[in-house]
Amino acid sequence: MWLVVHGLQLPLAGLVALAVLLLTDGMSGFAVQASRAGVWLFVIFFSALDSLTGIGRGLAIEFARGLPPEQRQTIALLVNEFHFSPIALVIGRLAMLGWIISVTWATLALGQRNAPRLAVAFLAFTLIFAIHVPPTGPLGLLCFFIGAVLLTQLTP
Repeated sequence: MWLVVHGLQLPLAGLVALAVLLLTDGMSGFAVQASRAGVWLFVIFFSALDSLTGIGRGLAIEFARGLPPEQRQTIALLVNEFHFSPIALVIGRLAMLGWIISVTWATLALGQRNAPRLAVAFLAFTLIFAIHVPPTGPLGLLCFFIGAVLLTQLTP
């Protein structure tokens, strides 16, 4: 299941990034440009992070299942070290930064254009997705979905 979830996250991250871009479609200004820059930072580094720590860890764990217990312990140490390696941590922080930049500036741009306040509030709450593990990740994406739906339904 781990590999399926993380395999699906690769195209889904691209779709979420596209959705953030569409929030400010037809708009201009510094906030919009900053949001778009953040989207690129997010999609590039989140995809890299998910490939490295999601799919990479999943493959190592799958491989370890067929090994004797003493060898599994070595793989477990490797998986843990890999996940918390300096490069993985930097990639993860850049992905988080991209999400924070993109959503913050998109929310500010929408607020400046008098978008429905409830929609903007839900979009602002998506910042908790920056920490993508449960429960904050799914809650952040739920807020994003609700905010986007409200934006399309409440905007004249």
